[in-house]
Amino acid sequence: MSALPADIVRATRQARIVRRTDTAIQSAFVKARDQGDDPQAGYFQSAADASAALEAQAALIGTFRRRFSARIAGPVWIDPLTEVPSWHLTDSETDMDDDVIVTRIEIDLEEEVTLAEVIG
Repeated sequence: MSALPADIVRATRQARIVRRTDTAIQSAFVKARDQGDDPQAGYFQSAADASAALEAQAALIGTFRRRFSARIAGPVWIDPLTEVPSWHLTDSETDMDDDVIVTRIEIDLEEEVTLAEVIG
């Protein structure tokens, strides 16, 4: 079946780029790139739909988080199939007292230590 003229017009229309900025993150990280040269692909009928999707994405991943490395005495066994481990991290040097999610864990059986990377 050949394409209808309405399909061709819809497929060849010019792309619309919708931007979302966060002034708090931009002021905290002045030299950070905003990825404006390479926008994320999205297929929406209207700019309002694209803006709503960007707001939902920012609510999930657009929060300022810090990454820490923790060295724990002794092996800590985690089963990632049953749960995503989350811990409470208290660090007076960096003024951190909040819940964190474990993103990487390495157990060194020779040294009997656990190295964990957490984000919070």
